[in-house]
Amino acid sequence: MSKPSRTPDLPRILVFKSTWCPPCTAMTPALERLSAQLAGRVEVEVLDTTEHMAVAARHNVMAVPTLVGLVGEQVVAHEVGYAGPARLEDLFERVASAGAG
Repeated sequence: MSKPSRTPDLPRILVFKSTWCPPCTAMTPALERLSAQLAGRVEVEVLDTTEHMAVAARHNVMAVPTLVGLVGEQVVAHEVGYAGPARLEDLFERVASAGAG
């Protein structure tokens, strides 16, 4: 789930998190389930903010977790925090739909 081989035409979700972040840990099971469920429609890349500070800065990450949905280089979703699996599923579906259009 962390570093897929990039498929240029698939939308992707960048997940910015840190090891010290309890909500980041809490969202991991739902994130893994949705990544598998929507494989082939959305790519997911998990980035630790301490290791990828430049990428986090480029996407205006100010807190973790932050999820950024991209179609090409266009941001189609930007969510800060973890509000449960249903909200995460909604974000995945929005990004997948934006890429299909």
